[in-house]
Amino acid sequence: MSDPAPRLADTVTIDEPIAPGAPWILSVRGVPRARVGPAVATFAAGLRPSAHETDETEGTGSTSLTDEETAALLREFATAGLLAGSERREPRSHRLQFRPPASLQLTLLDATRPALVLARLLRRRPVRLLAVTAVVAVLLLGTASAIAHSAEIAAVLSEPLPLPSLLAVSVAFLLAGAVHEAGHAVSLAAFGGRPRRAGVMIFYLAPAFFCDVTDGWRLGDRRSRAAVALAGPAVHLVLVAGAATALLWSPTGRSALACFVVAAALSAVTNLVPLVHLDGYLALVAVLDRPFLRRAAIGAVGDAVLRLLGGTAPRASPWLVLFGVGCRGFALLLIGWAYVRSVPVLILTEPGAVIALVFAAALLGALVVSLVRFARAAREARVGALRVAVASAVLAAALAGVAALPLEERIEGGYVVRNGEAFLVRTSADPRVVPGTPVRLTSNGIAVRSPRSTAVVSGPAEPLLAPIAALAPLTGLDDVPAVGYPLALPDSASTPPVGGASVSLGGGTIGGAVLDLVAGDALRRLWVGR
Repeated sequence: MSDPAPRLADTVTIDEPIAPGAPWILSVRGVPRARVGPAVATFAAGLRPSAHETDETEGTGSTSLTDEETAALLREFATAGLLAGSERREPRSHRLQFRPPASLQLTLLDATRPALVLARLLRRRPVRLLAVTAVVAVLLLGTASAIAHSAEIAAVLSEPLPLPSLLAVSVAFLLAGAVHEAGHAVSLAAFGGRPRRAGVMIFYLAPAFFCDVTDGWRLGDRRSRAAVALAGPAVHLVLVAGAATALLWSPTGRSALACFVVAAALSAVTNLVPLVHLDGYLALVAVLDRPFLRRAAIGAVGDAVLRLLGGTAPRASPWLVLFGVGCRGFALLLIGWAYVRSVPVLILTEPGAVIALVFAAALLGALVVSLVRFARAAREARVGALRVAVASAVLAAALAGVAALPLEERIEGGYVVRNGEAFLVRTSADPRVVPGTPVRLTSNGIAVRSPRSTAVVSGPAEPLLAPIAALAPLTGLDDVPAVGYPLALPDSASTPPVGGASVSLGGGTIGGAVLDLVAGDALRRLWVGR
């Protein structure tokens, strides 16, 4: 019995070019999924022959494909979920959607109408000239101000931030994200596209705004698609320059302005890194005219590993494999950075410690799922079980060897000096901290810890109320319950009263440090609470 002939899924439509030279689009429920030429559009229409579909591609001309080309197209269609039986599972809610690897999106509105209004407004020559003049002026003034106040901006990074300033920076940063997404939407509308969904999301544990500009695939000019992708970072840089310009005249709120300059500039730079699904990646996809580049690159890494194990898998170019390794590595770096920065704040409370452990468990679960998927891929690629077992043993031995490498074990905390007495401050007691343990005292900045002095633990732990600035880069809140270890400090009078601390526990291993970072502090916090 022969297999049924392949056919397009019922949810797929073949959309005509929006302008001369623009591509045909294969869409799933109105969402562009593939950009194709006339020949492939005709081929796609042939997979669902009817009078209606014939009309869809009328005028594209017929083309003959070889058996190899036909097989390749069918594989690509199946991968994209365009064929019947290969459809991707649709989210239960069209308002709340999870987008791998770490994005949860909540749609709030259709951005098409407001984007079109702003795009039409900017087409008016007087408005456009005024906008360009203002942007150039702000960029020039902001650059000059950032250079002139570079020392002040750098100093903010090594000190805790007052609570009102933190709230102001957080609100401004979120609003900047909204303006950033508006930049994408307006630029897409100006080129003739529809920005569609817009809303809020959790992106690598951080709140943010989003705007779906997938419709940019319909644009025929690569430069136009790249401009849509880069519009957001460009808007962010203008906002950075605006905040830096405000430093020229603002008598108050300078720490908040300086912090926003750094945070927004870092956000703009991160957005331009093409290794994660952000604006830099979308611009690269536009320039190369290769949709789903990241997915293909990550798949190429898996295929390369399967071939290394003797399996049958497609061969990809070396640069694509390297790009896939970079994509995976950078995503892990972002997740790790978000976790490391969040843990010190989360473990201030027992519910926060539980959240930290849940996230660590989720990461472990994601690792297990990845291993199961790779095992299935290895079986499909006809990799022998013995080869998989040997490779797994070698990998486990290598990881164990790295984990056993010596590394000075350190834990972080804070310090406080009161009435000439200094204390090491921790959220919970740690039996590894004993009299004689060396401690390095630092500032407790939002991004940098500058060295201040050294001390030695001189007594056992005792309960105390500590300023929040000793445990988190924040001021303006009441003291919190903590554990304090008396410190022998050479000159307590000249040491700032509150800051951070790094405790040296002597010899350790890389594996021990990783385990302690992932779950150690959270578990100790829960144990002490119990």
